Amino acid sequence: MKREGINDADIAAFEANFYFALNGNDVISESSVSPVRDLLEVENIRVNVDHKLLDRTVICKLNGEIDNRLGSMKAKGLLNIKEDDSFIDMAVKQVLTLRQEFNCYKLKLLLMNSYKTSDDTLCHILSKYPNLLQEDIELLQSKIPKIHDSTFQPLGLDGTDHSSDVDEWCLPGHGELFSSLIGSGRLDSLLQEGYKYMFVSNIDNAGASIDLNILTHFAGSGSSFMMECCKRNERDRTAGHICIRNSDMRIILREKVMCAKDNYHSIIGVHRFCNTNNLWIRLDVLKEVWRKFPPRLPSVKYMNSVNDNNIKKFVQLKVSIGTAIDFFPNSTAICVPRVSLWKRYEYTPQCCL
Repeated sequence: MKREGINDADIAAFEANFYFALNGNDVISESSVSPVRDLLEVENIRVNVDHKLLDRTVICKLNGEIDNRLGSMKAKGLLNIKEDDSFIDMAVKQVLTLRQEFNCYKLKLLLMNSYKTSDDTLCHILSKYPNLLQEDIELLQSKIPKIHDSTFQPLGLDGTDHSSDVDEWCLPGHGELFSSLIGSGRLDSLLQEGYKYMFVSNIDNAGASIDLNILTHFAGSGSSFMMECCKRNERDRTAGHICIRNSDMRIILREKVMCAKDNYHSIIGVHRFCNTNNLWIRLDVLKEVWRKFPPRLPSVKYMNSVNDNNIKKFVQLKVSIGTAIDFFPNSTAICVPRVSLWKRYEYTPQCCL
């Protein structure tokens, strides 16, 4: 990883997750948690909106994944979803519109790209929004080695033969945002430029945009991490849900793979609120949390194969960004309407053209 130029913070995060993952996924038993009964609903927020907060806010779009369905191997953010607009275009236009409408031109867009999406994304930005490249809008996500499922060695160092065209690297999950911000020095730069708040969402969540009521509420709440949740329905059977950890009464996020397999379906109706992956973060608190004790975010272990014949399998470790709710002081969650803030487009053949 060092030979690839990966920073020390990202390497340390991988090492911590690797040793834990050898013993299986992080499982949180149902007996150790309780349901979240109620959340503040965004319609009930009562604040005097402060649009000047936009000048201290970073909008971070998670754009590290490619979409390989229907033969498309392009960045998911570049899929066209509305006329000639892609997810990237919609994110850019949201930021430019907010800047102009509220005269807050320091509002910053940050794209967390990966080695798989960086070149295509930056070429797209250059062709349509060349001035944005002067704003240093890319945060390049790290990469981690694929681990052989039996030798537990990185592919290429496991003593087995494989084709030279096999990609020995994979993505570590959205949870690497924090170590990438810190290890790259980007967090320090943002703080020095006066930024305090970050709104994070998936690039393909086109409905996730800045709500000034929520931003103002977050800024005045004393919370350092706030998760936007939706009321769960049948479409959310695989989505992570929030619950209360009985030992300290903190809100935590429990992904599906963190539930015991024998009782997962029986608890779907018990835990009412699911994570939208729309997150609000205090950047100054992020730095303090990592300075004192860099947390190990729970990792999820996936089994994949290097090609379609399934002969050679590898372990991929992914870290969920929402599980960071456990490590920030005074973390909380709110309930947002599904129709306005959790709009995911279904991919059609036209999207991949």
